[in-house]
Amino acid sequence: MKTMNQTLSVTLLLVLATQASAQFPTDTVYDKPLHVRVGNDVHYVYPLDTDKIVSETLMIPVEDNGSGTTELAANVWYPTGGGAFPVIMSLTTYDKDLTADRYITAGRSDAFHGAGLSIGDFTISNAVSFEAADPGFFVPHGYAVMVVDGPGTGSSPGIQDPFGKATLDAFKQAVEWVARGSTGGGPAWSNGKVSTQGTSYLGIIQWLTGSTQPEGLDAMSVWQGLTDHYRDSFFAGGIFETGLTPFWLANKHGAFPDVDTAPTYGMTFNKTPYELIDEKTNYEIPRVSNIEQIEVPVLVAANWAAQGVHLRGSIEGYRRLDVENVGRVPRYLYTHGREEWTVMTSDEGLGVQLEFFDCHLKDVQSACAALNEKPVRIEVMHGDNMFHDRVSDQWPVADTEYRKLYLDVPSMDLSEEMPERGLTQYVSDIDPHEDGEVPNPLVVFRHTFEKDTEVIGHPRLRLIASPWLFDPRARDENPETNVDMDVFVGLRKVDADGNVKRFSGTMVGDTLFTRGWLRASLRKTTDTINGYPVPDYLSPLAFDEVQHLQPGHAYQLDIEILPMGIFFEKGSTLELIISGHAITSSPNHQKKQLVNVGTHSIFTGGSHPGKMEIEASYLELPVVELGRAPTPVSKDEPLPLPRTPLFD
Repeated sequence: MKTMNQTLSVTLLLVLATQASAQFPTDTVYDKPLHVRVGNDVHYVYPLDTDKIVSETLMIPVEDNGSGTTELAANVWYPTGGGAFPVIMSLTTYDKDLTADRYITAGRSDAFHGAGLSIGDFTISNAVSFEAADPGFFVPHGYAVMVVDGPGTGSSPGIQDPFGKATLDAFKQAVEWVARGSTGGGPAWSNGKVSTQGTSYLGIIQWLTGSTQPEGLDAMSVWQGLTDHYRDSFFAGGIFETGLTPFWLANKHGAFPDVDTAPTYGMTFNKTPYELIDEKTNYEIPRVSNIEQIEVPVLVAANWAAQGVHLRGSIEGYRRLDVENVGRVPRYLYTHGREEWTVMTSDEGLGVQLEFFDCHLKDVQSACAALNEKPVRIEVMHGDNMFHDRVSDQWPVADTEYRKLYLDVPSMDLSEEMPERGLTQYVSDIDPHEDGEVPNPLVVFRHTFEKDTEVIGHPRLRLIASPWLFDPRARDENPETNVDMDVFVGLRKVDADGNVKRFSGTMVGDTLFTRGWLRASLRKTTDTINGYPVPDYLSPLAFDEVQHLQPGHAYQLDIEILPMGIFFEKGSTLELIISGHAITSSPNHQKKQLVNVGTHSIFTGGSHPGKMEIEASYLELPVVELGRAPTPVSKDEPLPLPRTPLFD
């Protein structure tokens, strides 16, 4: 990040940003660089060098296969002087002409600023489309950059359906047109080598379209994105996400919808087999992307901070690339624990992307060698934005030890030995963020490490738990009464001096470094995804059956905790937190439509009521061989915490 030389007011910034989107394409949008502070964020926006970069708008011909259009609008930038170049292209649903202003103002409001939220610091050109490749960086390196409006969005006619098959087919056709190149009937500035690129939606649409195998597609650079909408985000753990999901689907740009009323989006969800899921949208929402069908090299970025949004899908996308084409498809994983836009636009992030494009679009052998030296790059968190980097040949790291730590009552320890029988409880149906007088809104189990330890991979919690014995809903004679439990799990780190460490969350600081969720009636897991077996360390929900609970009966709940990489120094402590509500608050990712009633009981040491033989409650940690002691480095200032977290 360049040093900030001046601070502009948000009002002035918005005026300039509005001019930017309205004037594209022109020779210049801003005639001089802008240094801007918005809330906690510092941004540097620089003008394109129009003496060296050509920009134009065009319409791409496509066959109407349900999208309602025979052409797609696109912006393209390429070097002056003529010639044909490899192409980095994206499809957006946000309007290709909404440029730097969207980075600076998207999702922002006075309330967000007041809560200390952050979209990160970054340096971008005035022409970059929201979450797409920056022509200000890539064109001077010998690439054409192209951003296409999806059907019914921006300047493209047609029917808006962000994830629908017609949209995928339109993008596929656009890729194939560009891939024909100047000698095959395609555009004159294309040499026929094409990679898709983009973040968030621009990443999701890559997974979906890449699985259709566009002819001529050479590579994909997916900088975050869902691969399984239900398990990754919309219904992570079986609980509907009430923050970002309805906000995004409703295409709202103001306050989040009121979660206590049925939102009227003019949309309804596809009919699903789940009795507990309301209909939400008319958009076509794919269950699972067919990633196993992708046969081109892929660079995958995964952000430890994007919990409940992009993290799970990114890691799963990387894994599933190798299921059908074992060892044949080059794949690279780049993880980090900081704001996604900051890292994507940083020198570090841009350098990784450039290596990938140089290798797979230009066949630059030095770039290929650099990529192959670090096929899996793991940013291991220490807390308070301190990290060290680990390089691996694979994910999860080879020879990972899955270590069980048993929940122990009454000591409330996480023990390596099987404990005696025990029982603990917490109040599940009062939100401690709204009522600070809740006597026991959660339970905490702790484990102090006796030596330096790296925990990298997929944690998992097996919980033996029971809903409230006196649930008034269970007073009839129906043995399948609609009793249920929503369980929230979080992991946090406390150093040897008792200080809780902070981590980046989605636009805000957090005291949790990872988390998980589960609606108990949807606890049934599956050992296959898309017909392919899943590894033993995963417990994905089946989402094909509702299994009702009975009060006072204990149930085995296998709770998938999101992947992470974290370092524990000798004497530091891991805390496992279990609650009936969100443990820390996040304006962006919320689960407010809950089913909890009364007190939840957790059984430890093998003790449980009922007839089932169930193993004791335990936390399973992926522990890797440490090797030499790491030297952490600071990569940024820690994000501020929300003003009203559950923990100080």
